[in-house]
Amino acid sequence: MISVKSFTVMLSKSAPLMLVLAADVFGIAVLTAILGNSNHAALAAFNLIAVFFITGSAAIAGVVRGIALEVAPFKEDHASARLLISDGRWLSLVVGATASCCMLALPALSTGINVDQAVINELGFMPVVSAAGLLLQGLAGGGQASLLALDRSQDVAWSGIADTLIVLSLGPLLILGLGPVPAMGPTGAVAALVGASLASMIVANWRLVKVVGKTGMRKPRWGYVVEMAKLGLPISANALMKLGAFAVVAATVSTIGVVPAAAYAIVLSLSSFITLPATAVGQFAGPDLARQAKSENYRTFRTNSRQAQILMVVLTVLASLLMIATPISGVYTSDTSVQDTLRGSLVVFAVAALFEGLRVMPNYELTLMKRKALTTLIFGIGYGLLTAYMVSPMPKSLMSVGVAVLVVNLGVYVAQFYAAAHAVKQLTKVSAPLR
Repeated sequence: MISVKSFTVMLSKSAPLMLVLAADVFGIAVLTAILGNSNHAALAAFNLIAVFFITGSAAIAGVVRGIALEVAPFKEDHASARLLISDGRWLSLVVGATASCCMLALPALSTGINVDQAVINELGFMPVVSAAGLLLQGLAGGGQASLLALDRSQDVAWSGIADTLIVLSLGPLLILGLGPVPAMGPTGAVAALVGASLASMIVANWRLVKVVGKTGMRKPRWGYVVEMAKLGLPISANALMKLGAFAVVAATVSTIGVVPAAAYAIVLSLSSFITLPATAVGQFAGPDLARQAKSENYRTFRTNSRQAQILMVVLTVLASLLMIATPISGVYTSDTSVQDTLRGSLVVFAVAALFEGLRVMPNYELTLMKRKALTTLIFGIGYGLLTAYMVSPMPKSLMSVGVAVLVVNLGVYVAQFYAAAHAVKQLTKVSAPLR
């Protein structure tokens, strides 16, 4: 039964993670604003790197979520949880190394698709720094996700504090320079992001050791690694299809011109505030749903999932309205041409971000109910069509790109929502006790 008390509990327990994500998004927003008020080409280059970096991070995060969902049922059995986390690190390391190699290929890819030369010139050492960050993420093996799986959301907040402090201190220093520290521009922004990510991972794994003891990288138990891969790789593949498509979107916008590319970088930063509540609630609810799915308690699974979805809708709609109603975009740049371009497409991208956030929970449900092939098919069709439009010779503007993203996000959400609702209904009937 859905109650106000259950909503309050879910909101209070997901609040620490929400603050962590908010701090992370705020840090990137500060870096974007500094670059946006100095150099449009630098901002566009930073956005291009950031989109590909986030895509690689999402691939690692997808695998890590699979590890966390395997760890979740062992909330009270720390010895078993410790072994599973160690096994999972091998899987995340492989994915991190692959993402790192892809990042190093970005300059050649940018040249091949005719990204504006001014943007390419600003890439500098950013791909190398970002590749190192992705490799470190893979090696860390998802301390935050494991803490959430063990219902230690308050411990996650410490890693968020470390992340924010590093971004806010190193970011301005490395971008603008001070004293003996030279101004590094967008390379400094990426270095600050990687440094913050490293600090966050160190703190999260330190807190994890406090909970379950040393995990390290023991000799892998390949049977368990394969089981984690079966759960985590589809999540990772879905994230790659979606964010891979958005990486193509970022590259395509960079071919339109420096001003649209700068405006798109600001749109992405603002959109992150909209998807943030849904991501936090989804990551908190996921391990709990995993425990219920493992015990085949689908009635409770359905009730808790509905609670999470309702909370997501309320928080995400409020975030969307806040983004549209406030003149916050002016903080990012004083350039009127960028502001005019941004103003025309902001509402479209805000609604697109709304549906992107809402599809988090149906995606979790389908994965936990072993409907991974179905959700992969939905992602493949939706984001495959978006990619096809982006690489087509049709003329494009930032507005047309925004409309395409909105249509695809809406279609993917509706398809996943109805597929998950149908699957839950079927499993609830099967698992219902005989009368």
